[in-house]
Amino acid sequence: MGDLTYYAPWGNLALFYGAFRYSAGLIALGKLDAGLEAFRTAGPVTATLEVLPQ
Repeated sequence: MGDLTYYAPWGNLALFYGAFRYSAGLIALGKLDAGLEAFRTAGPVTATLEVLPQ
């Protein structure tokens, strides 16, 4: 589906919903399992991040 990552050099969160190339400083935090269709539209997107119980 997609990946939630942290880009350490800039302190940014990044959501990848397609193929991407590894970059130094990119730290995988989790997987996106729903709602990816919102990222395939033009314009701003608001996202809510939750930690799910294990």
